[in-house]
Amino acid sequence: MEKSLKQSLENINKYIFVKKYQTSSKLLDELISSQPGSLSLLVHLRRIELASKLNDIENLKKQYSIDVEQGKISEEVGSLCLALIDQQGELVSPAESIQRFSEIMEVYGESAAAYYGVGYSLDVLDNYERAIYSYKQSLKLDPDWYPSYFGLSQVSYRNQDQKNGDYFFYMFEKLAPYNLYGNFYTHKKLSEEFINKQEYEEAEAAIKSLSDWWVENKGMCPVEIQIYENLMLAEIAKKSEDPVKENSCKQNAEYQTMQILDDPEIREEALYFIAKSLEEFSDFPLAFKVYKQILKIAGDKPEMVQKIGNQFLSMGECRLAKDLFDDAYEQNPEVSDIRFCRLVTDLKIAKVPVEEYIIEKERIKKLLDQEGDHVELLALLYHLLAKYNEDPEVHGYLAEVYYSLTNFEKAGLHYRRMYELDHKNKLTILKFASFLVEQGEVDESKKIVENLSFDEQSQTSYFCELCWIKSLQFARTNDLDQAIVYLKKILKFDPWNVSYLAHEIIWNIQIKYPDRPELIDPVLEKLSTTDDDPKEWDEFFKNTKFFRDEHQLDICYSRNKLFLLYEGSKEKSIRYFVRFASKFDASKGCHDLLRLLNTNFDSPWIYWGLGVLSKELWQLETASMWFEQVLSLGGVDEEVRNAVYVELADCYVWRNNNLQKGVEYLKVVNEMKGEVSTKSLVIMSHAYLKLGLVQQAQYYLEKVPSENHSFEAKYLTGLLHYRNGSLRKAKSIWKPLLTTKSKSLRTHHIKQELLKYYFNGESYLKAN
Repeated sequence: MEKSLKQSLENINKYIFVKKYQTSSKLLDELISSQPGSLSLLVHLRRIELASKLNDIENLKKQYSIDVEQGKISEEVGSLCLALIDQQGELVSPAESIQRFSEIMEVYGESAAAYYGVGYSLDVLDNYERAIYSYKQSLKLDPDWYPSYFGLSQVSYRNQDQKNGDYFFYMFEKLAPYNLYGNFYTHKKLSEEFINKQEYEEAEAAIKSLSDWWVENKGMCPVEIQIYENLMLAEIAKKSEDPVKENSCKQNAEYQTMQILDDPEIREEALYFIAKSLEEFSDFPLAFKVYKQILKIAGDKPEMVQKIGNQFLSMGECRLAKDLFDDAYEQNPEVSDIRFCRLVTDLKIAKVPVEEYIIEKERIKKLLDQEGDHVELLALLYHLLAKYNEDPEVHGYLAEVYYSLTNFEKAGLHYRRMYELDHKNKLTILKFASFLVEQGEVDESKKIVENLSFDEQSQTSYFCELCWIKSLQFARTNDLDQAIVYLKKILKFDPWNVSYLAHEIIWNIQIKYPDRPELIDPVLEKLSTTDDDPKEWDEFFKNTKFFRDEHQLDICYSRNKLFLLYEGSKEKSIRYFVRFASKFDASKGCHDLLRLLNTNFDSPWIYWGLGVLSKELWQLETASMWFEQVLSLGGVDEEVRNAVYVELADCYVWRNNNLQKGVEYLKVVNEMKGEVSTKSLVIMSHAYLKLGLVQQAQYYLEKVPSENHSFEAKYLTGLLHYRNGSLRKAKSIWKPLLTTKSKSLRTHHIKQELLKYYFNGESYLKAN
C-alpha cells in the first residue's frame, strides 16, 4: 500500500478508535470517491467493518452493487467487497463464504483479501489448521494485509501456542496501532495528537477508552491508569477552557494519589509511574511526595535512588531534590547512592562546580590511602573546604590528618563537625565516639552510641568497632571484666588483630596481677598502640614463662599468637603456639589457625600445627589430611617433613591403616636424624604390634628409657604381655592407668581401648 494511502487510512482509524464513526465514514467515503478503482481492499474492508458498527451493512451492499453496475469499481473488487459484506454482516453461512471466495479466486486469481476471507470462515468453523494456511497465504501475497496477522494470533492463542500468538499480535499492532484498545502508549499518543489539533472531544475519548478497556476486559482499572487519565482530562479541560472540569479532575488525581501513598500493598513500579505522570503534568509537589514514598520503600536499591536523583537534578528542581534526599538519608543513612545524590544536590544549591569538586575529592582520597605528605593533604583539604564546607567526609579527612599529627584539638573540632553533618551514619558515629573515648570523654562517647546495636552474627566491621568502643569505655572506667567481655566478642571475628590481642593481655594482667605493672612489658605497650615489629622479645618471653608457671593458659595462648604474627609462622612460633593451644583450647587453636591461613600467612608449619591440634581433638582423619597436605607441597624443609612423618605415622597407627607406610616414614626420620626419639620408639612399637610383629614391637619398646615411660608406653607394655598371654602381668601394669585422670582426649581414648582388654577380655589382633 502506498505511503499516502497508509497515512489516510491510519487517520481514519484514529477517528474510529475514538468512536467517531460518522466522521470516519465520511472520510472513508471521500477517500474511496477520490480514487475508486485503485484503492487497496484494506480500505474497503475498513469501510465494511464500520458499516457493520453503524448497522448500515444492507445499504452498503446496495451501494457496492450499484458501483459495480456503473463501472465505478472493477468486477473483481466488487465481487470481493460483496463477499466480505455478506461475511462480516453474517448474511451468509461460513461455508457459503468459503465457496464464494474460492469461486472468485478461480475466476480472478489468488488475492490476499480472498485468502483472508477463506481463513476467517475456517476460523469460525474451528478448522484451525486450514485457517492458518489461508491466513499465511494471504500475507504471502500482501505482507501489509494486517487482518490476517490478527486472525493468526487468535488461532495460535486458542491452540495454546503463546509464543506464535504473541508474535502475530505484535505484527498486527505494529501495522495497525489504532485497531486495538488497551495499549497505554497508543491511547496517550492519540490523545496528545487530538489535543494538538484542538479536537478536545476526541482527545478525551482517546484517553477515557483506556480505563473502559480495563474494566471491560479485566474487571478493574489500575489506580495508576486512573490517576493518569484524570491528569490528562484536566489538561484537556484546561486547553478547552473548562476550569470547573479541570479542577475536578485535578482533585480526583490528587485524592487518588494521597490514598495510594497510605496503601502498604502498592507496588514500587506503580508509584514510579504515578510520580512520572505527575511530573509530566508539572505537579512537582505531589510528585515529590510520591518519590519520597518510593525511597521509603526501596531506598536501599541503588538503581532506584540513582534514577530518582538524576530525574530531579536533570529537571533543575534542586530544592525539591534536597528535601527528597534529606528524607531518604534519614531513612537509609548508610546507602552510598543516597549520600552521593544528597551531596551533589547540596553542591548544586551552593553553586559549586560538581564535577570539579568530585574529581578533586577523589584525588585527595587516593593521597590519603597512599599516606601522602601531611602538609600537601592539609592544603588540598582546606582548598576543598573553601569551595564547600558542609561535606562531612572532608571534615573526617581533616580530622584523620590532624589526629596522625597528634593535634587532637583540631582533630576533635573536625570530628565533631563531621558528626553534626552526618549524625545518622553508623560509621560517622563510631569514628567520633572512638575519638572521644580515646580522649577520655567517656560519658559523651556512651551517649553517642547508646542507640546503636548490631547483630552479633553479622560479623560486620560496624559490630567489631562498636564492641571495641564499648570495651574501651569500660576500660576507661576501670571495669576491666566487662571490657574483656566485649573484646572477646570481637576476637571471635578478628582473632589476629594485634591491638585487640595486646589489650586483652594487658587487661587480663591488670585484673589478675593489679600490683605487678612490670608484667606489662615493652612489647605489649608498643603493640597496644601500633603494629610495628617490637624486635626485642627477651622480656616478653621471660614474662610468658612466668604466666606458664602460674598456669595462666589464656594469657600464654594470646601472647604466643602475638609472637607468631611477628615471626611469620616459622617453626619456633608455631610450636610454641600449638603447645599452649593444646593445653588451653585445641578447638579454638584450630579455628584461629584456619583464620590465619585465610590471610596472607601460608606455611607448611601452619598445616603441621592444624594437624597436631586436630590430633589433640582426636580428629585423626582430619589430622592426616593436613599432614598429607604438607607432603604434597614442593620444596618443603626437611625439618617440617620429618615432623610430619612422625605425626602422620602416629595417625596411621591409631586409624589402623597404612601401617607399613607409617613404619617407613619413621625409618626415614630415624636415618636422617641419626637417632630415634622416644616418641618414634613408642609409635614404631605400636605399629609393629598392630602388624602382629610382636618381637619387633618389644624390641623398640624396650629401647624406651624407663624414666620416659609415658602413659601410652605403659599401655603398650601391658598390651605386649596381653598379646603373649600374660593376662595377670598385663593387668598389673594397666590397673594404675585406669585410675589416672584423663588430661587429654588421647589419654581418654587409650583408657577406652584398655578397658576392652582389661574387663571384656577381647582378643588382640592376630599376626598377618
